[in-house]
Amino acid sequence: RHAKSSSQKSIDEINQQARVLTVVMTGYLAVFHILYSLANTNGTNSLFQSNLYKILSETPIVAAPLNIAYSKFMRGLGHLFPIQEFTNAHDILIEFVDPNLLYAK
Repeated sequence: RHAKSSSQKSIDEINQQARVLTVVMTGYLAVFHILYSLANTNGTNSLFQSNLYKILSETPIVAAPLNIAYSKFMRGLGHLFPIQEFTNAHDILIEFVDPNLLYAK
């Protein structure tokens, strides 16, 4: 083997950085597209309006694990945001504060 020239090394390094940036940006794009789809489920560019989603959601081998993952996610989200405690706190607040003041228009 012969040693690479310094210009070849720098070109290889730039190519490697470009590949890494491409992977990172593709990941960001995928995550933000999913977040957009969750926020705008009826939007024309939403993932939930695509033919791929419709096919996958109708396929039991794919839909069953996704439903299990969704239910586990929602259960975990319930631990992060305890809805019953928020409701109880709201009821206690209403006892001491006039609702007309709290919900002033």
